[in-house]
Amino acid sequence: MKLIILLACFGIITAEVFQHKLRYVESRRNQHLRNGTWASYLKSEASKDISQTAHNFVDAEFYSTIAVGTPQQIFNVALDTASANFWIPDMTCASNENLHCNSYCQDNDFCYDLCPTPCCQPYKPTNVCDKAHKFDSTKSTTYVKNGQYFSIQYSSGPTNGFLGKDTFALVGDKGESLKIPNVDFGQAVGIATFLNSDQTDGILGLGFTSLAVDGIIPPIISAITQGLFDQPIFTVYLPYQLGYNQYTDGVVTFGGLDKSNCGDVINYSPLTSATFWQFQISSISTSNGGSMNLAGAQAISDTSTPFIKGPKASIDFFATKLGATYDKYNTIFTIDCAVKVPDLAITIGKQTYTVQGTNLVENLGGMCYLKMAYGDYIGADSYWSLGTPFIRSYCHIYDYTNKRVGFALPKVKATA
Repeated sequence: MKLIILLACFGIITAEVFQHKLRYVESRRNQHLRNGTWASYLKSEASKDISQTAHNFVDAEFYSTIAVGTPQQIFNVALDTASANFWIPDMTCASNENLHCNSYCQDNDFCYDLCPTPCCQPYKPTNVCDKAHKFDSTKSTTYVKNGQYFSIQYSSGPTNGFLGKDTFALVGDKGESLKIPNVDFGQAVGIATFLNSDQTDGILGLGFTSLAVDGIIPPIISAITQGLFDQPIFTVYLPYQLGYNQYTDGVVTFGGLDKSNCGDVINYSPLTSATFWQFQISSISTSNGGSMNLAGAQAISDTSTPFIKGPKASIDFFATKLGATYDKYNTIFTIDCAVKVPDLAITIGKQTYTVQGTNLVENLGGMCYLKMAYGDYIGADSYWSLGTPFIRSYCHIYDYTNKRVGFALPKVKATA
């Protein structure tokens, strides 16, 4: 296997396997729950007139560093296996032109979370665009103007802007980078209010082109097409939760297996749809006797959610077996922080994978909740979304060419 060679004297990379850090950041949901404002946030969200929910990043917990342009302009983006578009804020983000302020923006308790900042009185520069890094196309010698309009609908509103083309780069911890030329991307001028604006600027979708809005080729698929990677795969490693509410950063490896953090591949599951990373699951059970046959059910691997999501009846059943109680105001399953939570077993094909109880509980300092939730996406009655509790339990290997997902045990064992 070809490896990254860092030519320190020149700062040049010859790379077909590129590994860099996934940094943990507390989700917007957990920030609201800590502050006692989550129920109010949900109420204000319910007042919005939105026809369709695409995806919601209010729970995004991991971001990575990328660059766009020549010379490079640095951005932090959420890596998302459940979407396929790449966008970052443009210099014109949050412009007052064609500004539309909904009626709920008159309530300043919600306005700065839910509306364009200029709608809020008194105006304060605290919205996503104000804190985010912004792309300046006039400073890039490799930028090519496109101008085509794009819009992506999220549950907290649309993100929209126009398209451009430039050199995209994956950026390592020491400043090394792997450049991918001629990447089409979104330059956002209006951003839905879901991002933790202190840390994350945009979204890097890792799904298939068929999932992308307007059929825009995702950067990683563009790199594969250009032959820049050793293998047409990437590996995601998220460390075991070290204890309740103790997180560490993860690693994403583009172009190869992560042999530093992951053991041998246990098995691969073929995709049933090359849009999301979607595959069949056959059953789920708990170590204290709860079991449900799910023959024919579909699941997706989703790096952007800290939950295992599924149909309401199924989630209610497993939450009860695990000792949790539903809080309808905060739409979470609360659980006694002192209780040892049973493990969850998920059968994919003929292989059973165990999610440790420690990875199923979020501790917010005296208040704990179960990281299982109702599916909030189209097809929720028959689909499951396997988020970070499952990804922490097994390294995930995403194979574009063979259209499959592999699973491998991390080399570091879980702690109780």
